[in-house]
Amino acid sequence: MILITGHVILTPEHRERMIALGAEHSARSRGEPGCLAHNCHIDVENPDRLMFVEEWASIEAVRTHFAVPASGAFVAEMRALSPEPCGDPHLHRRGCHRDADGGLDLSHAKAQRREGGCVGFLTAGLARWRG
Repeated sequence: MILITGHVILTPEHRERMIALGAEHSARSRGEPGCLAHNCHIDVENPDRLMFVEEWASIEAVRTHFAVPASGAFVAEMRALSPEPCGDPHLHRRGCHRDADGGLDLSHAKAQRREGGCVGFLTAGLARWRG
């Protein structure tokens, strides 16, 4: 199993749109093969942070999710609306990088956590954690 968490910072002028985008993205993603859970939540310690929690059956399912055009459109719109630079959120996930061909490369599992906008974590092998 793959667990991914991430976040985006909301702006007052785009708050409702960003929350709607997050909810739509999570609902759409839950219908994808291999998606066990995909939810967005407001951070109770920082109400301007929209959190994402995803569970995937395999890295292949994650790769497929990242390649869905609607996922790319979601990232582009959130990036445009967020006050913090986001870049490619897939690159901001710990241990998750693009290879030379643009594919998902998880060989850098101990990559340093990046500062700023869309920070997330990618962790494999959490089946024991779920019990």
